[in-house]
Amino acid sequence: MAGPGGAAAAFWLLGLLNNSIFVVLNAGATLIVPGGVGVIYLCNNLPNLVVTVSGPYWFHRVAYRRRVLLCGASFATGVSLVALAKPVWLRLLGVMVGSFAQGLGEASMLARTSFYGRTEITAWSSGTGFAGIFGYAWKALFVDLCGLTFNATLLLANVLPLAFVMVYFGVLYRTQTSLQVVDDDVENDEAACFVETNGRLSEACANSYLRMSDENDDSADCVQGTTSTPMLTTTTTPTADLADPSSFGERLRLFSSLWPFTVPLFVVYIAEYAMQSGTWAAMGFPVHDKGARDKFYLYSNWLYQVGVFLSRSSGGLFRLSLRQLWVIPLLQFGLLVFFIWDAVVHVWWNASVLILCLLVGMFGGAIYVHAMLLMEQRLPSGAQEFAMASAAGAATTGTALANVLGIIIQGCLFAANDITDQGPPLFTCGREKWDL
Repeated sequence: MAGPGGAAAAFWLLGLLNNSIFVVLNAGATLIVPGGVGVIYLCNNLPNLVVTVSGPYWFHRVAYRRRVLLCGASFATGVSLVALAKPVWLRLLGVMVGSFAQGLGEASMLARTSFYGRTEITAWSSGTGFAGIFGYAWKALFVDLCGLTFNATLLLANVLPLAFVMVYFGVLYRTQTSLQVVDDDVENDEAACFVETNGRLSEACANSYLRMSDENDDSADCVQGTTSTPMLTTTTTPTADLADPSSFGERLRLFSSLWPFTVPLFVVYIAEYAMQSGTWAAMGFPVHDKGARDKFYLYSNWLYQVGVFLSRSSGGLFRLSLRQLWVIPLLQFGLLVFFIWDAVVHVWWNASVLILCLLVGMFGGAIYVHAMLLMEQRLPSGAQEFAMASAAGAATTGTALANVLGIIIQGCLFAANDITDQGPPLFTCGREKWDL
């Protein structure tokens, strides 16, 4: 499995394994700290946010193989702390260590796909999409069907970080010496800019990395020491320690130029996770039945995960243009507004509305894989490693803000529907009286 097909399979498995523990911890949030689901989600997102936002600026100082080993060790430590520790603060620390590992793994492996191609980007995205289904199924299989305790289920999950390390070193690592990356996505009438100026990315080319429209852009000629050709074909042999040599300032300038890809990703993640953590928690038929609300929340999240998996696997079937990519945030925010409105006025108020949850997942998965594919297509190879890692930070930032927005939405919907059977939520939306 050391050939190109082996690399794709490895990235699919790495995506699955990296995100599965994150999902398992979320699925068992009520069992880790009863009554503290919001705290679990917070602990499962903040370290992830810190590492994905900061990582692109220090990853070049830590080799991929060391990051993978750190991921595996952190995952195992986090899972074991949650499963074995008695004090609540130690269990929460375990959740945070696992969150750190998930963020480090996602940002690192996304950056790693820049040395391969569209097949591997799609494979990674598909694997992360299936992790949502796999993680919830893992908890359901061992806890609900087999009757194991959640702690025992978590201890069994230690095989996942072990498998993560084995797949990287046993499969993906072997592809590095023989892999050739061919940048054949540049159209004949488009200019491409490769930049090598004393081992650094030049500012002029950093500003010309993006071709903002689907029309020809013949103005990407760069400064001395660069090459601009109608059809750019390059061969790169990645090594485990390959790092971007550009300075911190150049990285910041490059990041600011990535907004056509990162802004849609950021906006879509805000909308979808605000629906997950806020709107769907306040829906049910009837809405005043806590069991009905829990049932809706379960089914909505299952369908969401299916939608994510399907659309994250679509990169090999079709590719979106940049204009089409920007339509997805509008549609996703439209769904957020609809769900909030429907949760208040109860217009489409039966189980068939769950089909829209599938659509939410499909929009979220599509923005992820197609934003990455567009960066792979439109950016020169020297910029892709940094860009892929930065995209992970944009998605995580959107998720973190959505969790805050979700608390506000849930509290206001509880107040609007006079839902008082769970006690006061974190945000009461001005309501003063709640049943305890």
